[in-house]
Amino acid sequence: RRWDKWPDEPLHVSVAGSLHTRLEREGPRSANAARLARLRARLRHPDRT
Repeated sequence: RRWDKWPDEPLHVSVAGSLHTRLEREGPRSANAARLARLRARLRHPDRT
């Protein structure tokens, strides 16, 4: 799984499915966008980290 590239933090349950699906469907081109989305989600919900 591409998530192995970022083993330093756990996945948010709320976004794990959607980002996983997008990453596997769109390929590495969307990896950066997915990482940014995860960062934004972490900033919006710091209590979930």
